[in-house]
Parts: sequence; structure tokens; C-alpha cells
Amino acid sequence: HVGGTSLFRRFLRHFWLEAHAGFTPFMLIDSPPGFGKSSLAWNFGRLLDHDFDFSRYLYDHERFMTALFRNPPMSVHAFDDATATRVLWGRDSTRGGQKEAVANILGHARNRKQILIIISQSGYQLDRILREDIRAVWVNLLSRDPISGEKTAELYYPKQVLLWSRHGGYLLGKPTIYRLAGRMTIPPTPENVMKQYEKVRAEGFGLSPETRVRISVIPDQRE
Repeated sequence: HVGGTSLFRRFLRHFWLEAHAGFTPFMLIDSPPGFGKSSLAWNFGRLLDHDFDFSRYLYDHERFMTALFRNPPMSVHAFDDATATRVLWGRDSTRGGQKEAVANILGHARNRKQILIIISQSGYQLDRILREDIRAVWVNLLSRDPISGEKTAELYYPKQVLLWSRHGGYLLGKPTIYRLAGRMTIPPTPENVMKQYEKVRAEGFGLSPETRVRISVIPDQRE
């Protein structure tokens, strides 16, 4: 149901068709804090899946695994690295427990055609996992217009390549590199959606309303 001829619209149609055909259904949204990564996941989620809502923003491994089996194929989920992915896909991600958790997420999501949007503040920390295991489509958020709310992002697609050894012959395996597909403009997220998301995000962090109030009244000790 996504119309239009912009790169943003064409990309979403292509991504949905790839996921439906059984190709990797993973998307990485990467940018510094404050650019609106999580709200961008809302834009993608609502256009890819009409039933996408805030219950699909997942903040822990167990909840995500449950969602994979409860939701129908082609459902969209947003996984925020501010909590869960920092643990699962951090720099020491070679540890057995973390690798097993990643394998479970990727395997079940791909088998059940569940689309996963990974929200990251630093794609560099996920580099090895992204190249070796996930091979996600990379949306690099560049800017957000403070007045209109429109966002500008670069779109990169993964490409597996062969490496030639200086001793002659190709090295075993195909590492993944990312190639620029173009720059796209993304419509703003409605203001009422952002207000709802702030509450969902706080609950995902484990902050009750009382806790948020106490934090807000902590005096500034710098004086």
C-alpha cells in the first residue's frame, strides 16, 4: 500500500518484497543521538505493516522471542540498542551466550519472515555482527529539519565480495561491504505519535512514572 516514486517509497516496496521472498528481513537505522532514529522506525513500521504499533518496540531478548511466535509473518518489530542490543551485540559479542542469542533472533526472524528494524546509536559497534551474520540494509540518518520534522538519510545495501590473496587465489569466505544506493527524504513523524513513544520508551527502560518524576527534580549539583 506504499505509493509514490521517491527513493524512500521505492525502497520500502523493494524491502518488503525481499522479506516476503525469504531474503534477509533486517534493517539497521544508525545515527548519533537526537536525530530521531526511533521515530523513523515508526515511519518504516507503519508503512511496511498496517498493524505495527508501540507494542512492537521491544527492549529485551525474551519479549522479542515471544513476539516472533505470536505475530503473523511479515510483521515488523523495532529493537532498540539503548538496552537489549547493547548487551547482545556489543563489542564482546564473540562470547558464547551472546552469539547464541543473536543466532536465535536471526534464525527465527528469517524463518518466520519477521521484519526486524535494529535501532543503533553506533553501527560501528555492531560492525562484525552486521557483516558476518545479519547483512542488514543500512539506513544512515544524516539530519532532521527542526521545523518540518523531515529527515534525510543515506541508503546502503550489503554486497558480498571475494578477496584476492597476495599469494594467489581467493580467500575462503565472502566478507560484506556496503554500497551507497542513494539519499532519501523521509516524511516527519506526527507529534501525537512522538508523545506516545516517549511513554513507551520510558517503560522500556524500566522507569515508572514515579521514577521519572524523581529524576526530573534531582537538583543540579554543579553549583
